[in-house]
Amino acid sequence: MDDGGADGFMLAATYTPGCFEEFADYVVPELQRRGRFRTQYAGTTLPEHLLAN
Repeated sequence: MDDGGADGFMLAATYTPGCFEEFADYVVPELQRRGRFRTQYAGTTLPEHLLAN
């Protein structure tokens, strides 16, 4: 991931309800802990969120 090997996740609903909620509840906090997912947004509009680095 650091050298450009990956830039995101592809999620498929393998079971419902709950699979996306579990990803958000369990995986996102771990990614944030590791510094791989933002903890706050850079701006107040969608373009500001998407274009911020």
